[in-house]
Amino acid sequence: MLNDMMATQNQKLINEGLPSFLKKHSKVNFLVCSSSLEKNADAYLSSLNKNNLKIINSYNLPNFEFLDFQEYLSGHPVYKNGVIVTNRNKKGEILLSFLKRIQRQPKLIIFVDNSADKLEDVKATIKSLKNIKLIIVEYSEYKKKVVLKVSKEQFTKYWNKQVEKFLH
Repeated sequence: MLNDMMATQNQKLINEGLPSFLKKHSKVNFLVCSSSLEKNADAYLSSLNKNNLKIINSYNLPNFEFLDFQEYLSGHPVYKNGVIVTNRNKKGEILLSFLKRIQRQPKLIIFVDNSADKLEDVKATIKSLKNIKLIIVEYSEYKKKVVLKVSKEQFTKYWNKQVEKFLH
């Protein structure tokens, strides 16, 4: 139910400056995400489109599953319409697997994450690849996000409503 909500509910950018940053790099044509459901890729694409960011599938790849990686909840990591959903596998390893599948290597990869450890893992994993510039961006805005306090009654009412929607 939570994964379904993540994929279907309105998502908001935590860092409002990210779209402007990405627009400066016109060579970016795919995105690596971490989530547990393939349909979350659609939510990410929708969020990008709302911010006038388009992922160009210049590799002309059909959608596929990374069957050589472990399943997690809903299946294997997937590539869908320019988005890679890692299903909790290591992002650097998924990215490297993706890069081995394409004939023409990108000149630039921008990797954004909220975890310094994951960013370092990606950096270490692809350092052997020549002629690829890697920009890693750690965002920490989510740590500063103010979470509204709600009463027990408000919490229960909200989640009962979500369960009802999910079941019907």
